[in-house]
Amino acid sequence: MKKLLFFCMVIFLLSGCGVKQYSQSDTFEQDQNGMRLMTKGNVLQNNDNNVDYSTQNPLVDISNSPLHTNEDQEQIENVLGMEKGYWLASMWTNGKNAWITVYTSNKMTRAEMRKKEQQLQYQFKQALPRYDIHVNLQYKK
Repeated sequence: MKKLLFFCMVIFLLSGCGVKQYSQSDTFEQDQNGMRLMTKGNVLQNNDNNVDYSTQNPLVDISNSPLHTNEDQEQIENVLGMEKGYWLASMWTNGKNAWITVYTSNKMTRAEMRKKEQQLQYQFKQALPRYDIHVNLQYKK
C-alpha cells in the first residue's frame, strides 16, 4: 500500500513537468542556439557569429560618424609633423577626453617641457575641438 501511494505521489509530482508547451502563436521565442529572447516582430540583423563591435552600445548615436579614432590620430600626426623631433606614442579617447602621449628627442628642462605640452595641447585642441585634450610629453632617445 505504501509503495502504491509513493508511486502515485511520484507520478502526480512528475505530471506537472512540461505541462505548458509553447506553440508558434506565443509571443516569445528564442533565436539561434537559444542565446537571446526576442519577440516575434523583431528580426535579428546578425544571425551568424560575426559580431560588429562598433554598434554594441545602443545609447550611442553613430548615425552621422563612425566611432573610429583613425582620422583623429591622423590629425594629431599631422600637427606633430609640423614640429621637428616629436612623434606620437599613443592616443586614447574616452568620451570627450583624449589622452595623447608624445615622445621627443629634444632635451629640455622641466619648465620647457611643460610649456611645450601647453603649446601642443593648444595645437591639438585646434585640430580636434570635440575633445578635452590631455598631453603627456616624454623624452625618448
